[in-house]
Amino acid sequence: MRTYKRRIAELNPGKLKHLAEIAVAYRAEKRHWLSVFERTDTRHLINQSRKVRDQALKDKYVSKSGLQARMWKLALTDAADIWDRHWQALIVEIRGKLMGHELVKDEEEAKHYVNWLLHALSHSVKEFFQILRRYSAVAILGV
Repeated sequence: MRTYKRRIAELNPGKLKHLAEIAVAYRAEKRHWLSVFERTDTRHLINQSRKVRDQALKDKYVSKSGLQARMWKLALTDAADIWDRHWQALIVEIRGKLMGHELVKDEEEAKHYVNWLLHALSHSVKEFFQILRRYSAVAILGV
């Protein structure tokens, strides 16, 4: 099979300007959804971006950037994916640090339990944030 290289004509200045405007609007919309998923009350919805989208549609959401509905929905999905990858990477980093420590035999069972817990949490974001919130409260209060 042959590979064909297609030649692309350069965009005229008007179309190029319009494309740049769409890119700027998309970036602004994505930042909006990133900040939505950053809040503690909506973090657990990272894996449920469709639910967030459906709620936004129910609330008659209109993009402040002026994007079409399909574009802001795509920005919402991208933002959720970014946060999901962030938290998954954090879990992998924690697991790596945990496995790198030399533990005495009594702590070996705890090491396996924490590893199992991290694996379970990587599949259930809501429980991950509940435990994270609880741990943060314990660390702050010193209980």
